[in-house]
Amino acid sequence: MKMSRKISEVSLSAEKLLSDLEDVSKRFSEVVDGRSKEAIKLIRQTSVVLINVLKSKLMFIDKTVKKQLISKHDDRILLRKKYNEAKGFLYTFLTWKNKNVKELALCTLMSLVHTQADYPFHPAENKTHFPVQFFQDIIHELLKKEVDTKILTNRFKEFTEFDDVKFHLLKALNLIIKQNRTKSEENPNFTENFFYLLEHVKLKTEDEDAKDDEDAEDDSSQTFCKSELPFKMDYEVTKKLFNSTWIEFLKLQITPCIYKRILVMLHDQVFPHLQNPLLLTDFLIDSYNTGGVVSLLSLTSLFFLIQNYNLEYPDFYKKFYSLFTPDIFHAKYRARFFYLADLFLSSTYLPEYLLAAFVKKLSRLALTASPNIISVIIPFIKNILIRHKNAEKMINQPSDVELESDPFLMDEADPAKCRAIDSSLWELKTLQSHYIPQISNAAKMINRNLPQMESDISDKYENTITDVKMFDKASEVEWAEVALSFEKPEKLFTEKSNKRQYFCL
Repeated sequence: MKMSRKISEVSLSAEKLLSDLEDVSKRFSEVVDGRSKEAIKLIRQTSVVLINVLKSKLMFIDKTVKKQLISKHDDRILLRKKYNEAKGFLYTFLTWKNKNVKELALCTLMSLVHTQADYPFHPAENKTHFPVQFFQDIIHELLKKEVDTKILTNRFKEFTEFDDVKFHLLKALNLIIKQNRTKSEENPNFTENFFYLLEHVKLKTEDEDAKDDEDAEDDSSQTFCKSELPFKMDYEVTKKLFNSTWIEFLKLQITPCIYKRILVMLHDQVFPHLQNPLLLTDFLIDSYNTGGVVSLLSLTSLFFLIQNYNLEYPDFYKKFYSLFTPDIFHAKYRARFFYLADLFLSSTYLPEYLLAAFVKKLSRLALTASPNIISVIIPFIKNILIRHKNAEKMINQPSDVELESDPFLMDEADPAKCRAIDSSLWELKTLQSHYIPQISNAAKMINRNLPQMESDISDKYENTITDVKMFDKASEVEWAEVALSFEKPEKLFTEKSNKRQYFCL
């Protein structure tokens, strides 16, 4: 009697859930793109219904039960079918134009991932319940759409803080890019969407991970889907996935915007976890030879390989010398450029002609640079002269030369042939007559003995035209009236003024 009552209760519960799912399906067919309020209400209703379906455990099928013995009219099969159909409705909301609708749909899907881990369809192996296939379907949806899903991938970043999501995201990306390499190259948005997800995968080294484990009170706090056995990320396995995914990704056609972002993050987010960073040598050399901002951004990673992996690149300084153009001082990454230039010219083993070439070219560029750039160039040259005593002889060269008689060849691309060592720093002598006192005083440093210690000018690297605008804005502040005469005049001209005859008042 009790057994039949239980079966009856389960049947009624299944019928109620199926009815709710049918209602969701009917309402979805009535929602049109553009009606955001209705869509948000439907997403929330769908979320409640699907979570109730999962918590009912009516879709659970033990692995001991043979599939052949399960009827297609079984409540468990019907519920699964309707459950997956409702999830499909949520996928369509990811393509809506309204930001709130898209983000709510994504968060609802991830909430279902979390709930499905607690109430799985099958008994889990190794006591872990992460719904891998469901999660991979979500990643597929974020990548395959013809619209830009940058908003969604940025929102997805909050979930990558959890180790299990990070690992399974990397696994899904690796699987997708290998299976759809040809198709992905045909989709212009795939590369960008793929990168927006991949850049959120930030790994920690084994030492950092061990330190975090010591600081963490509860291992489960780092996992999104709780299970009987806490998820522990295997660094070596994750590292192999990370390597494979990045190498495959860099084979795709990359847009200029993404190209620059990759170069910015390579040396500190990618290289520490690559098994062999030298595999990216060709990629970095091609980037370095491109010129402009791309060359500048590739400098850090390329120098990292030269310094740490003994990469041989004989033309490194020759190419670096060619980057010294007026345009580089107005680039977005100018501070990085000066920082790297200071680093590359710090070695005491650099030949004299090479140092002279860089000092001379900077001096020449200072003649036509804006004041905020000159304020960086002069102390930068000063530090090089202090660091390398052999370059001081350029100060002692006769400085009363004219531009036409200067042996320095400004347009020569090879620093070994530009004849800077035979020239002088007459440009700094010229800047001593600059209309801004701070610059003229700074240029007079060649008239005195150089100090023994270098100056810290790192704070000046970030000075840009914004500082000038801020100064102009400050000058527009209204001040109190200042007395300009003993008595405040009441009229423009007095009665006795003879200038009144020239005006009709």
